[in-house]
Amino acid sequence: MMAPRRRAYAALAVIAGLLIGLAAPCHAYIGPGAGMVFLSSFLAIFLAFVLAIVLIVLGVFRWFLGLFRGQKGHKNAKTRRVVVIGLDGCSPLIMERMMGEGKLPNFSELRESGEFRPLRTTCPPISPVAWSTFATGTNPGKHNIFDFLRRNPSNYQLELSSTRIREGTKNVGVGPLRIERACTNVELEQKGKAFWEILGENDIFSAVMRVPITYPPPDFKGVALAGMCAPDLLGTQGTFAYYTTEEDEVASYESGLASLLRSDGNGLISGEIRGPENPASADHEPLTLPFTLRTNREGGPATLTLQGERLKLKVGEYTDWVPVSFRAGMLNRIKGITRFLLLENNSKVRLYQLPLNIDPASPSMPIASPLIFSTYLQKAHGYFSTLGLAEDTWGLNEGILTDEAFIKQCYLFHHERRKLLFDMLDKVRDGAVVFVFDITDRIQHMFLGRRGYGGDAYGDTPEVVEDVYRTADELIGKVRAKLDDNTILMVMSDHGFGTFNRCMDLNRWLYEHDYLALDGEGGIDWSSTRAYSMGLAGMYINVQGREAEGIVRPEKADALRREIAQKLEEDVDPETGDCPVRQVFEARDIYSGLYAEDGSDLIVGWSQGYRNSWDSVVGKVGEAAYYDNPKPWAADHCLHPAEVPGVFFCNRRVDADDVWIGDIGPTVLDLLGVERPETMDGRTLELKEIDGADAAHRDGTDE
Repeated sequence: MMAPRRRAYAALAVIAGLLIGLAAPCHAYIGPGAGMVFLSSFLAIFLAFVLAIVLIVLGVFRWFLGLFRGQKGHKNAKTRRVVVIGLDGCSPLIMERMMGEGKLPNFSELRESGEFRPLRTTCPPISPVAWSTFATGTNPGKHNIFDFLRRNPSNYQLELSSTRIREGTKNVGVGPLRIERACTNVELEQKGKAFWEILGENDIFSAVMRVPITYPPPDFKGVALAGMCAPDLLGTQGTFAYYTTEEDEVASYESGLASLLRSDGNGLISGEIRGPENPASADHEPLTLPFTLRTNREGGPATLTLQGERLKLKVGEYTDWVPVSFRAGMLNRIKGITRFLLLENNSKVRLYQLPLNIDPASPSMPIASPLIFSTYLQKAHGYFSTLGLAEDTWGLNEGILTDEAFIKQCYLFHHERRKLLFDMLDKVRDGAVVFVFDITDRIQHMFLGRRGYGGDAYGDTPEVVEDVYRTADELIGKVRAKLDDNTILMVMSDHGFGTFNRCMDLNRWLYEHDYLALDGEGGIDWSSTRAYSMGLAGMYINVQGREAEGIVRPEKADALRREIAQKLEEDVDPETGDCPVRQVFEARDIYSGLYAEDGSDLIVGWSQGYRNSWDSVVGKVGEAAYYDNPKPWAADHCLHPAEVPGVFFCNRRVDADDVWIGDIGPTVLDLLGVERPETMDGRTLELKEIDGADAAHRDGTDE
């Protein structure tokens, strides 16, 4: 049955509809006073229509806000609320040192009054893998996420591991007037149920924000905002735009689009934003938006005119979020948001544009659950980034962004997300709040151990990295001040960090050891290749009957795996004398479950300082087996799992020898009174009360 309030709103909507129905025929009357009758009829129709819209909108928003209120905890619950804060990439080595130096007072208090220890991560320790294990409490063989990328054995093409795109049809229309329309369906490839879905099945509410591998967000009892792997408006994982007046700078970029700005010679420059493909176009032509830029040669502010709006641009300062709208047919508009950064404004003009984010107020793709959730967040807090990998590391890798510009960008996004977190803490008083912050991961990737910055997780840490740990410490202090004594707080990371100074090109290594063959054009000759690498840590045997052009008989595959693993573990970098591979894992030895055979055959556990080369990650064959990493991205976590554990804090003591990332989900279920499913590999951690010691620190500080 419908709730009384919902029935009332439905009744009002019906009444509004009846008013429209009664008023509609009146305009057909012809005779004396017909004009007045028509006017009064029009007003009746208009007012009834407005009333209907208002009632529907109010009803939807009241229903939506009601999701947060009146939640009842499970009768077996040990606590009313659990808050899990994810700090992607936080290293226990760095945190221990900084706590010892008095630089992280809030984490130190949490450790003293509760718990702190390293968190055992997944193999490989890659974000999509680790966060999927966090969500489902299972190993990769059950949740089906093994890397950022997966290879399609039918054609050797790379695909994003988290989603699968399928072409289908959708029935649209009203009543009998319905048609079949072609559409594209995006499906989450992560298998199993996340612990918040299990909570929802037991009538317990959750707010799940920015957790990786939640695109598209599931329909469950709660609210969700997608995190890592949510696309931009172009359907990519983040494509920046670079505009320049210099023809020789219009180059091809790994994850960016470069365009030439045209000048009229009098300070007016014109350009064009490239948007998504036109869904109504048979040749998939991109939609575009023209803009003009009024500049001066003295380097002062410039004026950007876009869709009738004017923006002042100052060199080195990001604009606020700018809404953009692409017309795709008479009634279809695809909406996004972006920011601009004027890089140079003198005799040469250079302009950077963030990847086109999906507009949270009018999303063209499902970034939130329920759909209205992102609209609510935008109305409550203004525009915010919706791209999963929002921090544009490739803009810095490609030399378009300066270090300072990249850091500014990271902190802009971080402060947006703080607002969203504290909103959820205010509204969700019972159930679970799960929120992941990315800034710690992105800053470390680009500055930890990088030439010119120095330091690593094992020695002195660069100031820019210490700053981001202090930012995380401040955040946790404010979170703790918000919590009552009935809230369990867990702070965790999916993995730690190490350096990445040297590339090992696995495909080149395989070629030099006669496991991989090249054709006349430098591509892989599959008819003579026994093994190949794709992804950050994976290696595959080219097995007959499994791969499209497999040549290794299945009964020979085991011996070949062992042979390659042994040679890799014994190999030495000729320039440094170091062993780049600490251990090679066979997938069948470490994975179990329905999908255990869908990942790579071998997983490389890298030593400190090494990672698979940029070419080999995407299935190419480089020019050398070993060389210096040429990019600012000079730190990584695709190492042996023992090299990069995550962190785990809790405001209760934990009775366990060690903690695995897959233990957190089952523990949250137990705390909220829900039995752990037998399919989960993680165990339930026993938490001990601390007699209010955690509450003693609070000073009432508010966000």
